[in-house]
Amino acid sequence: MHEVLLPLRLGEVGYVTASMIYPRQLPAALELVTAVPEQRFVIDHLAKPEIKAGQTKEWEAQIRAIAQNSKAYCKVSGMVTEANWGAWSNEDFAPYLDVVFEAFGTDRLWQRSYVYKPQLCRKPRRITIFQ
Repeated sequence: MHEVLLPLRLGEVGYVTASMIYPRQLPAALELVTAVPEQRFVIDHLAKPEIKAGQTKEWEAQIRAIAQNSKAYCKVSGMVTEANWGAWSNEDFAPYLDVVFEAFGTDRLWQRSYVYKPQLCRKPRRITIFQ
């Protein structure tokens, strides 16, 4: 495992490791964050939780465990792609946002609002998650 982890020590020269992962990959991400605690990590898009299915339990436990590392961050954009494309509402995202706000705090969350392209979404609209 050390051969794999060696390149991840890029934090020593100021680099951040961004991880576009899915909930099934959170255990591996936790192992990595634990193995290299000095490296700054960003979990992109909240690790793409299963918003459409309303799945939170396992995702929440793993996100909270990763957030125990003060060098771990979470990017909260990109959630809409995991919701019900035809009928999502801002309330669909609340349970997931509550978890990351509590686990990471506002100082370790990254945010971006998207304007969705009409060809990608039936109802193009902007959501803003920080007010």
